[in-house]
Amino acid sequence: MIAAVFPWLSWQGFAEDMGRYLFATKAGLLTSVEGRPTVSRIGRFDKSKRMLESGTCLKTGHGDKAEVSLGPGNYLRVGENTRVEIVETAFDRMHLAISQGVVILQTPRLKKNVLSLKVSTPGGDLIPVKGAKWRLEVTPDGTVEIFLYRGMLEWFRNPERMATLNHGNHYSLRAPAVPEFQQVKLEHRHKDDLDRWSDHRAEILLRQEGWGGVYSQGHSIPLH
Repeated sequence: MIAAVFPWLSWQGFAEDMGRYLFATKAGLLTSVEGRPTVSRIGRFDKSKRMLESGTCLKTGHGDKAEVSLGPGNYLRVGENTRVEIVETAFDRMHLAISQGVVILQTPRLKKNVLSLKVSTPGGDLIPVKGAKWRLEVTPDGTVEIFLYRGMLEWFRNPERMATLNHGNHYSLRAPAVPEFQQVKLEHRHKDDLDRWSDHRAEILLRQEGWGGVYSQGHSIPLH
């Protein structure tokens, strides 16, 4: 196992990767990093790259954060003490596996047969069927907490479809011999550091889109 640490990412290296991403057909570009997350995989890893390839594992420690592009307008924001496996990066079959920690997914521009995403968790697989914004937490006992702010998700287990999850609700998914879930109305919750950082990143990206967007003009995004 070879690991690479990203204490900082250079403007030049990032701009080069952004240029390549303009013509890419894969997700996985690191667009913002705080702290010292690590990226590892079995086999060779080129630490000069900013693209997370299929088979890579992104791990964050205390105080770390990372933002990964899932295609134009779609983002994965990773909180501290979290493990995310990048199973597949092709736009038409993106697949992530979250085994611990907390992430926020902003996926308003997923389009069937163009951009699709599956997120595997200890509680089963989650597939956005409409543009969505959701927070996903995997607790130490394997319970999956979902705060679904916008959109809809389909919940699958091996590979049976279990339920449709609708926005405005908080779900707790468990995976015993007979999978179960609890649903309660989403109440106002106190924002933590990851929520605030995610909102800040969304504002930055929205402003960039206002002057043509990073994807259409090829400008790089500063890494914080």
